[in-house]
Amino acid sequence: MSLKPLLKSAVFSVLLAMPVGGFVFGFVHATHCAWWNIVGRGFIGVIFAVLTPLCWGHPPQNEGGVGEPFNVWPYIYMVQD
Repeated sequence: MSLKPLLKSAVFSVLLAMPVGGFVFGFVHATHCAWWNIVGRGFIGVIFAVLTPLCWGHPPQNEGGVGEPFNVWPYIYMVQD
């Protein structure tokens, strides 16, 4: 078995795991959207898909710093496996 396809697969998985994990996190934890509001949850998921790689898995909860910070790494690990 060649190492090149395995390496390509590993790099592709690592690059996509953060944005997809961020989207899943944003979609699940959209507390201000009703459970049936798929468009709103999808929009928040897209926002977190962009924020998660920029913040290395710890996107800010709010600008004031009140409350616990988010940790998206469990979702990133779930998507990667």
